[in-house]
Amino acid sequence: MLMKKINPTDLTFFDPCMGSGHILVYAFDVLMEIYREVGYSDRDAALSIVENNLLVWILISVHISWHILQ
Repeated sequence: MLMKKINPTDLTFFDPCMGSGHILVYAFDVLMEIYREVGYSDRDAALSIVENNLLVWILISVHISWHILQ
């Protein structure tokens, strides 16, 4: 079976619970491992994850669930 190489910047994550964001922290850790596996440095991986995902996660969470800011 041929395996298609996946570009980690093409990955997306959806948190259906929209709670305190603990799953988002876990998702960040998983994404870091994926980026490392394809050769990104920790610094570049974290920067890419933040630039491509984190702001969207925060905006969606804050918009839907104001209590997480308390």
